[in-house]
Amino acid sequence: MNRPDSIRRILVGADTRGLSQDALVRAFDLAGRFEAELDVLHVVEAPLPRGPVVRKEELAKLNGEAFAKARAEVEERVAKARAANSDVKLTTCEVETVPGHVAEALLKRAEATGADLLVIGPHAERKLFEFGSTTRAVLGHSPIPVWNQTAPVEPIERVLVPIDFSDHSRAAVHHAIGYSVAFGAPLTLLHCYVPPSFAYDPDGSGLAGANYVVEADRDQERGELERWIAELEETPAVSLQSIFAEGDPRIAVSEERRAGDLVVMGTQGRSGFSRFLLGSVAHATVRDTEGAVVVVPGPEAD
Repeated sequence: MNRPDSIRRILVGADTRGLSQDALVRAFDLAGRFEAELDVLHVVEAPLPRGPVVRKEELAKLNGEAFAKARAEVEERVAKARAANSDVKLTTCEVETVPGHVAEALLKRAEATGADLLVIGPHAERKLFEFGSTTRAVLGHSPIPVWNQTAPVEPIERVLVPIDFSDHSRAAVHHAIGYSVAFGAPLTLLHCYVPPSFAYDPDGSGLAGANYVVEADRDQERGELERWIAELEETPAVSLQSIFAEGDPRIAVSEERRAGDLVVMGTQGRSGFSRFLLGSVAHATVRDTEGAVVVVPGPEAD
């Protein structure tokens, strides 16, 4: 799994409607912080109307004109993003407009260019991560981390990483370290303890005699969080914090997240927190977060 300190090439998706403008601004910012090369890709998803009265030569001309216009519009948006990061000096910034399906084209280009990070914004004026959306398709198939920027760029004040102690969480933490260093922001590990179901009656009340089991289980997981923090204490230039929550992981992430946070999440994991992390927690976080969320694929995606 690549860490941010190895980010040398970034791919960002662009559009002509301005929905990706915040993603473009953030991509320039990231390219400057990591001294990375930047590729901007605009995908024209819908083909031009084709009628029987349009000759092949005329259609080719129309297509060429349409793509030229689209490229000009995207380059104008890229120029605005560059202006918003006037202090960033890039070694390379390639801009290209291609036909195709957005998710497929982005993933293919990321593979072809050897990108280490894919930056995207909302593909439509709706909440992210709806089934069938471009965002869902990208997150579900990308072998590299994906940065979702769904609001105007603000300073990153904290890097928040929900964990479940799995290898997938470890990959997310390792990836998050570089962001903590690059933004000078503390790295905060969040673990949510989910009490075992046997500790409760069907009506939700606690069972007598189960408290000692729950306490031992809770203490074990709290101790594991402390061990993770201890392992990271040797990491230079990283300020560490931890949060131990209990209950519904979706609520925990929502309640603990604050303005200025960059949330870095693994995509898979084991029991407890992870069974939510794969679905509802990741779903709720990416869908509801107005800001920045990085989704890191698990080790088996390497």
